[in-house]
Amino acid sequence: MTQQADQQQLIQSALQVKTSMAPLDEINTRVEFLCSQMIETGQHGLVLGISGGVDSTVAGRLAQLAVEKARDKGVDAYFYAMRLPYGDQKMKRTLNRHSPLSAPMKC
Repeated sequence: MTQQADQQQLIQSALQVKTSMAPLDEINTRVEFLCSQMIETGQHGLVLGISGGVDSTVAGRLAQLAVEKARDKGVDAYFYAMRLPYGDQKMKRTLNRHSPLSAPMKC
């Protein structure tokens, strides 16, 4: 190995970086985390600012799934999505057409 490869290996080991990823497992891990945090802290809602970009859309879907999971466990849980920034939004038309988060919701 080269010095750079050795250094990368040390960093990966120290940070516990996974060498491969199973997307469905990663989704389930994050949804379970959000759900358990909501239940353990006694919260009944998740609030997220949605910009219309990919990151906030993915985060919104994960929040929806966490709320659904909490409801399956008997928690009266809700997810509130708020469009950001307030007022004029460059991606508003795209968000309205393509996002599962585009409809007003108290999910």
